Amino acid sequence: MKQLIKTLGDAIVGVSSGFDRLVFQGMIRPIMYPEGAMSFFQRRRILFKDAKRWVVEQTEQLVNAVEEWSKRECGESITYLPSTSIRKEVEARRRQKDKNVTVGPIGVWSCVEAGGSYRLVPAQGAPRLRYVQTRCKHLYTSRSSRLRLHERPHADLVSVSDPDRRQRA
Repeated sequence: MKQLIKTLGDAIVGVSSGFDRLVFQGMIRPIMYPEGAMSFFQRRRILFKDAKRWVVEQTEQLVNAVEEWSKRECGESITYLPSTSIRKEVEARRRQKDKNVTVGPIGVWSCVEAGGSYRLVPAQGAPRLRYVQTRCKHLYTSRSSRLRLHERPHADLVSVSDPDRRQRA
């Protein structure tokens, strides 16, 4: 890195150290497969009949925290995108230009996209969780950096699953 800075020093406005990008996917690793989800709920003494309520509460807390962050850091609420074909990077660049953001957070966008969830199904001995394809609310954040070597806004992803939200933002 020091050699790169020395070689391209005239082209660099500033240097940032640390993580380039953090990706949060709004999911807890053990619940990414049915057996892990069942174990996760059992260890926390969350009954299957209460699991959906628990997951919805966690989702609401996450979305509310992102909404507060967006208002505080970007000056506006989460922007809903009605179609998965809308390019998030294009939207981020447009907002970056409109708001003249040179460094820092640009905004947060939301879109309902394909994702996975679980359904409780009858099974011999006890009900089991089964993985199902569904639609999930995804949250995308974007920020800008002063480094000219990387002029693209950075995009992070938060994916939250709530089967009851289907097409809602």
